[in-house]
Amino acid sequence: PLLKRAPTILEWKRFKAWFRPPRQLKITASGRVYLLITVGVGLGALNTGNNLLYLVLGMLLSLIIASGVLSERSLRHLVIKRVMPDGVFAQEPFAMPYDIRRKDGRAFALSIGEAASPLTGEAWIPIVESETSRVVRATCTAPKRGPLVLTGIKITTLYPFGLFAKSRVLDMPDMLVVYPRKGFVCADPSQLGSAHPGD
Repeated sequence: PLLKRAPTILEWKRFKAWFRPPRQLKITASGRVYLLITVGVGLGALNTGNNLLYLVLGMLLSLIIASGVLSERSLRHLVIKRVMPDGVFAQEPFAMPYDIRRKDGRAFALSIGEAASPLTGEAWIPIVESETSRVVRATCTAPKRGPLVLTGIKITTLYPFGLFAKSRVLDMPDMLVVYPRKGFVCADPSQLGSAHPGD
């Protein structure tokens, strides 16, 4: 009988990507305050029956809906390419360039980084114009040496009101080779005595 090949790490992460929601939403600190105010106004409107409170509640809820629509518009029609760097060393910062452009319209307040990766660091771009390519660089750090599997690029926006951080992940598998951390000379070479050159 033939032995089944065990799935690789990259194949396993691709499998999990099928069950990932298309968008990820995180409430910011200002968003939590806004929601508390909205709930308070809603409770006050229900208890008092005041039409003015109902009007204010409707305005607050409409801003939440507008935030969802506008943030979704910023995350659509984006084309991003990762430019793989050379000479990456463990625990040392390096630049990870991203080439980003938008097919149609404008995108605002975007942060770009690696999705589900031990790499730390993000790039931020205030605006992306239509049909205009821009290159941004994220200052990243790899925690350890060896091959590092990159599965995708995570794009996050706080536009338009900063109440929610909406994220989208673009599947873009690749492999980054991380070299061992550079060593440091701890002793003066003149104090090595009779040691042979190169020891």
